[in-house]
Amino acid sequence: MPETSALPPRVCLTRAAAGALASAERLRALGYAVELTPVLDIKHWNTDTIPAPEAIGLAVLTSQEGVRAFAERTIWRGEMICVGDATAACAQQLGFAPVLSAAGTALDLQSFLQRRLTAAPLAGLIVWAGAARPSVDLSVALAATGKPWCSVALYDSVVSAAGLASLERLLHVNTRSTRGAEMVESALAPLDAIVFHSREAALACAPVLAKLWLGLTVRPAFVGISEKAVAPLNALSEAKFFVAVAPNEQSVLAALQLAVKSP
Repeated sequence: MPETSALPPRVCLTRAAAGALASAERLRALGYAVELTPVLDIKHWNTDTIPAPEAIGLAVLTSQEGVRAFAERTIWRGEMICVGDATAACAQQLGFAPVLSAAGTALDLQSFLQRRLTAAPLAGLIVWAGAARPSVDLSVALAATGKPWCSVALYDSVVSAAGLASLERLLHVNTRSTRGAEMVESALAPLDAIVFHSREAALACAPVLAKLWLGLTVRPAFVGISEKAVAPLNALSEAKFFVAVAPNEQSVLAALQLAVKSP
């Protein structure tokens, strides 16, 4: 972002509202102007049956939304393995114990799970709970453990028409504004960056961005929690991508800081 601008960098968060609120609070404390445009709505499912508490030996979760949905559906509060530290912190807050973090991606979770089962015996069923359409299939890894397991779909992400309409309104500022000394007077400055925490969010935004992209006088940078999260936007001409070195909030923030400093 050019240093001639006296306004704070303006950032759009596209993740679902439950996860975005905490992220927005952290960014605002650091001086960012944050716009919340959740382009996905979370719909909880009640069709799959969670095993009885006494039958569960270990739960495997890959998202904070999954942890929250799981906690709502069962009184069981035993051992849980989570994909990363943020998901683990959410599980601890909801009373699960002990909680172990693979501190990485879903692929890291697979090897972490195998090490856990090698280190100590497990009595009971392994329950893999989360999205109806998971980004990574853990079924092969779970089958390889030789332990009884089941999967439970707790929620699904659906495109939010309201969220996409909000994003389009925000981007229209970028069609008539420039950053820095030449900025037109406006109640809103153009977006400097759009942050994506999932591939599904980028897929939802892709049609809106493609429609407006060539007419933007200020093109926002795309910040992704992973390469996969921003891959649906690769076709946009001369787009700038900044990807977190690790799938956690601290790394996303570091990528965002690079994005807003980029000319």
